[in-house]
Amino acid sequence: MINKNVLSLSDAEFLLDAAQKKSEEFGGIHVICIADDAGYPIALRRLDKGKVTGVQIAENKAFTAVLPPDVRSSAWDSTLEDGAVRLGLRLVRGLGREAARRIEAARADGDFDDPVDLARRAALAGSDMRLLAAADALRGLAGHRRQQVWQAAAVHALPPLLRGAAPAEPVLELDAPSEGEDVVFDYAATGLSLRRHPLALLRERLHPRWLRAAQLAALPDGSRARACGLVTLRQQPETARGTTFVSLEDETGVVQVICWKSLRERQRQVLLRARLMAVAGRWQTDGAVGSLLAERLFDLTPLLGELPTASRDFH
Repeated sequence: MINKNVLSLSDAEFLLDAAQKKSEEFGGIHVICIADDAGYPIALRRLDKGKVTGVQIAENKAFTAVLPPDVRSSAWDSTLEDGAVRLGLRLVRGLGREAARRIEAARADGDFDDPVDLARRAALAGSDMRLLAAADALRGLAGHRRQQVWQAAAVHALPPLLRGAAPAEPVLELDAPSEGEDVVFDYAATGLSLRRHPLALLRERLHPRWLRAAQLAALPDGSRARACGLVTLRQQPETARGTTFVSLEDETGVVQVICWKSLRERQRQVLLRARLMAVAGRWQTDGAVGSLLAERLFDLTPLLGELPTASRDFH
Protein backbone atom coordinates (compact mmCIF):
# COMPACT_ATOMS: atom_id res chain seq x y z
CA MET A 1 0.00 0.00 0.00
CA ILE A 2 1.36 3.39 -1.01
CA ASN A 3 -0.40 5.72 1.37
CA LYS A 4 1.65 8.90 1.61
CA ASN A 5 1.52 10.24 -1.92
CA VAL A 6 -1.37 12.59 -2.69
CA LEU A 7 -2.37 12.35 -6.33
CA SER A 8 -4.57 14.52 -8.51
CA LEU A 9 -7.37 12.85 -10.47
CA SER A 10 -5.38 13.10 -13.69
CA ASP A 11 -2.45 11.43 -11.92
CA ALA A 12 -4.77 8.72 -10.64
CA GLU A 13 -6.18 8.08 -14.09
CA PHE A 14 -2.66 7.95 -15.55
CA LEU A 15 -1.61 5.52 -12.83
CA LEU A 16 -4.58 3.28 -13.51
CA ASP A 17 -3.81 3.27 -17.24
CA ALA A 18 -0.13 2.55 -16.59
CA ALA A 19 -0.94 -0.28 -14.19
CA GLN A 20 -3.38 -1.78 -16.69
CA LYS A 21 -0.66 -1.79 -19.36
CA LYS A 22 1.77 -3.39 -16.90
CA SER A 23 -0.84 -5.99 -16.05
CA GLU A 24 -1.29 -6.83 -19.72
CA GLU A 25 2.46 -6.87 -20.30
CA PHE A 26 3.54 -8.94 -17.31
CA GLY A 27 0.31 -10.66 -16.32
CA GLY A 28 1.01 -10.42 -12.61
CA ILE A 29 0.15 -6.96 -11.32
CA HIS A 30 -3.39 -5.68 -11.02
CA VAL A 31 -4.62 -2.44 -9.54
CA ILE A 32 -7.08 -3.27 -6.82
CA CYS A 33 -8.00 0.00 -5.20
CA ILE A 34 -7.48 3.73 -5.15
CA ALA A 35 -8.67 5.29 -1.91
CA ASP A 36 -9.39 8.89 -1.02
CA ASP A 37 -8.20 10.57 2.15
CA ALA A 38 -11.04 8.99 4.14
CA GLY A 39 -10.23 5.49 2.92
CA TYR A 40 -13.03 5.16 0.37
CA PRO A 41 -12.09 2.85 -2.55
CA ILE A 42 -13.29 5.40 -5.04
CA ALA A 43 -11.48 4.10 -8.12
CA LEU A 44 -13.67 1.03 -8.02
CA ARG A 45 -16.71 3.21 -8.70
CA ARG A 46 -15.56 6.52 -10.04
CA LEU A 47 -12.77 9.10 -10.01
CA ASP A 48 -14.62 12.18 -8.88
CA LYS A 49 -14.10 12.51 -5.13
CA GLY A 50 -11.11 14.83 -5.09
CA LYS A 51 -7.62 13.81 -4.11
CA VAL A 52 -6.60 10.22 -3.65
CA THR A 53 -3.95 8.94 -1.26
CA GLY A 54 -2.74 5.63 -2.53
CA VAL A 55 -2.89 2.55 -4.67
CA GLN A 56 -3.13 -0.98 -3.37
CA ILE A 57 -1.43 -3.45 -5.69
CA ALA A 58 -1.61 -7.22 -5.39
CA GLU A 59 0.73 -9.67 -7.10
CA ASN A 60 -0.98 -12.42 -9.12
CA LYS A 61 -4.46 -11.40 -7.95
CA ALA A 62 -7.20 -10.14 -10.26
CA PHE A 63 -9.86 -7.80 -8.94
CA THR A 64 -13.25 -9.55 -8.83
CA ALA A 65 -15.58 -7.72 -6.44
CA VAL A 66 -16.04 -5.22 -3.63
CA LEU A 67 -17.38 -6.71 -0.39
CA PRO A 68 -19.20 -4.71 2.32
CA PRO A 69 -17.95 -4.08 5.87
CA ASP A 70 -18.56 -7.20 7.97
CA VAL A 71 -17.63 -7.81 11.62
CA ARG A 72 -16.77 -11.41 10.72
CA SER A 73 -13.92 -10.44 8.41
CA SER A 74 -13.30 -6.68 8.08
CA ALA A 75 -10.21 -5.03 9.52
CA TRP A 76 -10.05 -1.29 10.24
CA ASP A 77 -8.72 -0.58 6.74
CA SER A 78 -9.97 -2.12 3.52
CA THR A 79 -8.13 -5.35 2.69
CA LEU A 80 -7.81 -7.96 -0.02
CA GLU A 81 -9.91 -11.09 0.42
CA ASP A 82 -9.67 -13.89 -2.14
CA GLY A 83 -9.08 -11.45 -4.97
CA ALA A 84 -11.80 -9.05 -3.83
CA VAL A 85 -11.66 -5.84 -1.81
CA ARG A 86 -13.23 -6.13 1.65
CA LEU A 87 -14.23 -2.69 2.89
CA GLY A 88 -12.89 -1.77 6.31
CA LEU A 89 -14.72 -0.89 9.50
CA ARG A 90 -13.33 2.65 9.25
CA LEU A 91 -16.15 3.33 6.78
CA VAL A 92 -18.74 2.80 9.53
CA ARG A 93 -19.46 6.39 10.49
CA GLY A 94 -18.97 7.04 14.18
CA LEU A 95 -17.22 3.75 14.98
CA GLY A 96 -13.92 4.29 16.78
CA ARG A 97 -10.69 2.62 15.80
CA GLU A 98 -10.32 1.10 19.28
CA ALA A 99 -13.69 -0.64 18.97
CA ALA A 100 -12.64 -2.04 15.60
CA ARG A 101 -9.36 -3.24 17.11
CA ARG A 102 -11.25 -5.10 19.85
CA ILE A 103 -13.47 -6.75 17.22
CA GLU A 104 -10.37 -7.99 15.36
CA ALA A 105 -8.77 -9.24 18.57
CA ALA A 106 -11.90 -11.08 19.69
CA ARG A 107 -12.38 -12.60 16.23
CA ALA A 108 -8.86 -14.03 16.38
CA ASP A 109 -10.06 -16.23 19.27
CA GLY A 110 -12.93 -17.72 17.28
CA ASP A 111 -16.00 -16.91 15.21
CA PHE A 112 -18.83 -14.90 16.73
CA ASP A 113 -22.05 -16.77 17.42
CA ASP A 114 -24.42 -13.80 17.30
CA PRO A 115 -24.51 -10.05 18.04
CA VAL A 116 -24.63 -10.63 21.80
CA ASP A 117 -21.52 -12.82 21.61
CA LEU A 118 -19.78 -10.12 19.55
CA ALA A 119 -20.69 -7.36 21.99
CA ARG A 120 -19.62 -9.42 24.99
CA ARG A 121 -16.28 -10.62 23.66
CA ALA A 122 -15.29 -7.32 22.01
CA ALA A 123 -16.60 -5.22 24.91
CA LEU A 124 -18.75 -3.13 22.57
CA ALA A 125 -21.17 -0.54 23.86
CA GLY A 126 -24.75 -0.45 22.67
CA SER A 127 -23.88 2.63 20.60
CA ASP A 128 -21.14 0.69 18.78
CA MET A 129 -23.56 -2.12 18.00
CA ARG A 130 -26.15 0.29 16.65
CA LEU A 131 -23.57 1.86 14.35
CA LEU A 132 -22.55 -1.56 13.04
CA ALA A 133 -26.18 -2.56 12.50
CA ALA A 134 -26.93 0.69 10.65
CA ALA A 135 -23.98 -0.07 8.35
CA ASP A 136 -25.27 -3.61 7.67
CA ALA A 137 -22.04 -4.99 9.19
CA LEU A 138 -23.91 -7.53 11.38
CA ARG A 139 -25.71 -9.23 8.49
CA GLY A 140 -23.78 -12.48 8.87
CA LEU A 141 -24.77 -12.69 12.54
CA ALA A 142 -28.31 -11.34 12.58
CA GLY A 143 -29.79 -11.31 9.08
CA HIS A 144 -31.20 -8.31 7.25
CA ARG A 145 -30.76 -4.77 8.50
CA ARG A 146 -33.98 -4.52 10.52
CA GLN A 147 -33.05 -7.69 12.40
CA GLN A 148 -29.61 -6.24 13.02
CA VAL A 149 -31.01 -2.99 14.39
CA TRP A 150 -33.47 -4.90 16.63
CA GLN A 151 -30.79 -7.17 18.07
CA ALA A 152 -28.30 -4.32 18.48
CA ALA A 153 -30.91 -2.32 20.41
CA ALA A 154 -31.10 -5.17 22.93
CA VAL A 155 -27.38 -4.96 23.71
CA HIS A 156 -26.62 -3.02 26.86
CA ALA A 157 -23.94 -3.02 29.50
CA LEU A 158 -24.24 -6.01 31.83
CA PRO A 159 -23.73 -5.76 35.60
CA PRO A 160 -20.43 -7.24 36.85
CA LEU A 161 -22.00 -10.52 38.05
CA LEU A 162 -23.42 -11.25 34.58
CA ARG A 163 -20.40 -10.33 32.50
CA GLY A 164 -19.27 -13.33 30.50
CA ALA A 165 -22.81 -14.70 30.34
CA ALA A 166 -24.96 -14.63 27.23
CA PRO A 167 -28.52 -13.79 28.26
CA ALA A 168 -31.19 -15.53 26.19
CA GLU A 169 -33.55 -13.20 24.33
CA PRO A 170 -36.58 -14.20 22.22
CA VAL A 171 -36.02 -13.70 18.48
CA LEU A 172 -38.50 -11.41 16.74
CA GLU A 173 -38.83 -11.95 13.00
CA LEU A 174 -39.15 -8.61 11.20
CA ASP A 175 -39.89 -7.91 7.54
CA ALA A 176 -36.84 -7.17 5.44
CA PRO A 177 -36.35 -3.56 4.26
CA SER A 178 -36.84 -2.65 0.62
CA GLU A 179 -33.81 -2.17 -1.61
CA GLY A 180 -34.46 1.56 -1.58
CA GLU A 181 -34.44 1.63 2.22
CA ASP A 182 -31.18 -0.31 2.29
CA VAL A 183 -29.56 2.12 -0.15
CA VAL A 184 -30.64 5.11 1.97
CA PHE A 185 -29.21 3.49 5.12
CA ASP A 186 -26.01 2.52 3.27
CA TYR A 187 -25.33 6.12 2.31
CA ALA A 188 -26.21 7.40 5.77
CA ALA A 189 -24.01 4.87 7.59
CA THR A 190 -21.00 4.56 5.25
CA GLY A 191 -21.32 7.22 2.55
CA LEU A 192 -21.61 4.66 -0.25
CA SER A 193 -23.63 1.65 -1.35
CA LEU A 194 -22.67 -1.54 -3.15
CA ARG A 195 -26.28 -2.09 -4.13
CA ARG A 196 -27.87 -0.60 -7.22
CA HIS A 197 -27.25 3.06 -7.92
CA PRO A 198 -29.97 5.44 -6.62
CA LEU A 199 -30.69 6.51 -10.21
CA ALA A 200 -31.39 2.91 -11.18
CA LEU A 201 -34.00 2.77 -8.42
CA LEU A 202 -35.51 6.09 -9.51
CA ARG A 203 -35.41 5.41 -13.24
CA GLU A 204 -39.05 4.31 -13.48
CA ARG A 205 -40.12 7.62 -11.93
CA LEU A 206 -38.05 9.70 -14.34
CA HIS A 207 -39.34 10.81 -17.72
CA PRO A 208 -37.75 8.84 -20.62
CA ARG A 209 -36.38 12.11 -21.98
CA TRP A 210 -33.74 12.14 -19.23
CA LEU A 211 -31.00 10.12 -20.90
CA ARG A 212 -28.39 7.99 -19.14
CA ALA A 213 -24.71 8.89 -19.37
CA ALA A 214 -24.12 5.88 -21.62
CA GLN A 215 -26.87 7.05 -23.99
CA LEU A 216 -25.42 10.55 -24.20
CA ALA A 217 -22.02 9.18 -25.14
CA ALA A 218 -23.55 7.64 -28.26
CA LEU A 219 -25.10 10.89 -29.52
CA PRO A 220 -23.55 12.85 -32.40
CA ASP A 221 -22.06 16.27 -31.76
CA GLY A 222 -24.61 19.05 -31.58
CA SER A 223 -27.56 16.88 -30.55
CA ARG A 224 -30.26 18.27 -28.31
CA ALA A 225 -30.12 16.27 -25.09
CA ARG A 226 -31.36 15.98 -21.52
CA ALA A 227 -29.65 14.24 -18.64
CA CYS A 228 -30.21 13.65 -14.94
CA GLY A 229 -27.94 12.54 -12.12
CA LEU A 230 -26.61 12.99 -8.62
CA VAL A 231 -24.44 16.08 -8.30
CA THR A 232 -20.98 14.90 -7.25
CA LEU A 233 -18.88 17.95 -8.13
CA ARG A 234 -19.28 21.67 -8.75
CA GLN A 235 -16.33 23.82 -9.63
CA GLN A 236 -15.80 27.33 -10.94
CA PRO A 237 -12.11 27.90 -11.74
CA GLU A 238 -10.89 31.48 -11.52
CA THR A 239 -9.78 31.26 -15.13
CA ALA A 240 -13.24 30.12 -16.34
CA ARG A 241 -14.74 33.64 -16.34
CA GLY A 242 -17.85 32.65 -14.40
CA THR A 243 -18.40 29.27 -16.04
CA THR A 244 -19.38 26.48 -13.65
CA PHE A 245 -18.63 22.82 -14.31
CA VAL A 246 -20.90 20.18 -12.78
CA SER A 247 -20.51 16.39 -12.66
CA LEU A 248 -23.71 14.34 -12.68
CA GLU A 249 -23.55 10.66 -11.84
CA ASP A 250 -26.12 8.02 -12.82
CA GLU A 251 -26.15 4.23 -12.94
CA THR A 252 -24.08 4.12 -16.15
CA GLY A 253 -21.46 6.80 -15.63
CA VAL A 254 -20.77 10.51 -15.23
CA VAL A 255 -21.96 13.42 -17.37
CA GLN A 256 -19.87 16.59 -17.42
CA VAL A 257 -22.08 19.69 -17.60
CA ILE A 258 -20.95 23.18 -18.62
CA CYS A 259 -23.00 26.08 -17.23
CA TRP A 260 -22.23 29.51 -18.69
CA LYS A 261 -22.21 32.57 -16.44
CA SER A 262 -25.54 33.78 -17.86
CA LEU A 263 -27.25 30.53 -16.83
CA ARG A 264 -25.68 30.71 -13.39
CA GLU A 265 -27.13 34.17 -12.92
CA ARG A 266 -30.62 33.01 -14.01
CA GLN A 267 -30.72 29.73 -12.06
CA ARG A 268 -28.24 30.24 -9.25
CA GLN A 269 -30.30 28.46 -6.59
CA VAL A 270 -30.79 25.31 -8.67
CA LEU A 271 -27.17 25.26 -9.77
CA LEU A 272 -25.75 25.60 -6.27
CA ARG A 273 -28.31 23.69 -4.20
CA ALA A 274 -29.69 20.79 -6.24
CA ARG A 275 -28.46 17.35 -5.20
CA LEU A 276 -30.38 15.56 -7.97
CA MET A 277 -30.17 17.73 -11.06
CA ALA A 278 -31.63 17.43 -14.54
CA VAL A 279 -30.19 19.41 -17.44
CA ALA A 280 -31.50 20.29 -20.87
CA GLY A 281 -29.00 21.48 -23.44
CA ARG A 282 -26.80 20.56 -26.35
CA TRP A 283 -24.35 17.65 -26.47
CA GLN A 284 -20.79 18.57 -27.44
CA THR A 285 -18.32 15.83 -28.32
CA ASP A 286 -15.21 15.16 -30.33
CA GLY A 287 -15.96 11.45 -30.41
CA ALA A 288 -13.81 10.62 -27.39
CA VAL A 289 -14.84 13.17 -24.76
CA GLY A 290 -18.22 14.81 -24.42
CA SER A 291 -20.00 17.39 -22.30
CA LEU A 292 -23.49 18.79 -22.04
CA LEU A 293 -23.79 22.55 -22.63
CA ALA A 294 -26.58 23.49 -20.24
CA GLU A 295 -29.45 25.71 -21.30
CA ARG A 296 -31.88 24.96 -18.48
CA LEU A 297 -31.57 23.28 -15.07
CA PHE A 298 -34.16 21.38 -13.04
CA ASP A 299 -34.00 20.54 -9.33
CA LEU A 300 -35.32 16.99 -8.79
CA THR A 301 -33.92 16.67 -5.26
CA PRO A 302 -37.31 15.85 -3.70
CA LEU A 303 -37.21 12.51 -5.52
CA LEU A 304 -34.27 11.47 -3.32
CA GLY A 305 -36.43 11.43 -0.21
CA GLU A 306 -34.21 10.82 2.80
CA LEU A 307 -31.19 9.72 0.76
CA PRO A 308 -28.16 11.72 2.01
CA THR A 309 -25.81 12.79 -0.77
CA ALA A 310 -22.97 15.29 -0.92
CA SER A 311 -20.91 16.95 -3.61
CA ARG A 312 -17.46 18.45 -3.62
CA ASP A 313 -17.93 22.12 -4.38
CA PHE A 314 -15.13 24.50 -5.33
CA HIS A 315 -16.15 28.10 -6.02
